[in-house]
Amino acid sequence: MGPRTGTPVDFLVVGLGNPGTEFEGTRHNAGAEVAALLVERHGGRLKSEKGLRSLASEIRIGGKRVLTAVPLTFMNESGLAVAPLVRRSGIDEVTADPAEDRDPAEDRDPAEDRDPAEDRDERAVGAERGSDEGPAAKPATKHTPPGTASRLIVVHDELDLPSGRLKVKSGGGTAGNNGLKSINSHLHTNEYLRVRVGIGKPPGRQPGADYVLRRPGAAERATLAQAFEEAADAVETIVTQGVDAAMSRFNGAGG
Repeated sequence: MGPRTGTPVDFLVVGLGNPGTEFEGTRHNAGAEVAALLVERHGGRLKSEKGLRSLASEIRIGGKRVLTAVPLTFMNESGLAVAPLVRRSGIDEVTADPAEDRDPAEDRDPAEDRDPAEDRDERAVGAERGSDEGPAAKPATKHTPPGTASRLIVVHDELDLPSGRLKVKSGGGTAGNNGLKSINSHLHTNEYLRVRVGIGKPPGRQPGADYVLRRPGAAERATLAQAFEEAADAVETIVTQGVDAAMSRFNGAGG
């Protein structure tokens, strides 16, 4: 990663999802929708920025400067976007493998080009992948950077919570979400704040990978729309009052 650019901010908020119109409105893009809503609330506009693999906007929440972003990488490659964002935001220093910042095309195996659609779908699924974790599953081995532990907020969908339920969390495991695994790998830590948006378990024997990449029906969509508003509220509470206040407010019984 190159030297940090831009003025340091107070918080970095990243909403996870998959890029492209084909994934808009899917359950797996819950985090991205929350980030976009937050930017809209505060009069910002998501746009590309040189050196970032994300759409980003700096907004102000309660007098705090908040860089809010939606990665342009697929879910399973979220860390490739988050590491440069951490550097850009100035919330902490990240020690990175120089290979992480090369153009992925430089390291592409020619075999990857045999079926672009299949490769796309593999990278788009960030949950319920079992043991097929790939490079993103490397354990976090370095000490916790204090900045990311209190100033990086990742918003993501969560299969282990009922649809529409929220939970604010500090650090911890990934619950099978490969987007989080990728972030852990690239930041060398799992200590950052999360706002988890419940999407529920797939019905019957429907595979989780299929479930998260589908758009919900009208009733569930209405439930999730309300959850997105509350998730944006949760981010604002973390920024203005702290994570403990957010946990007390949003982590209801059963969450």
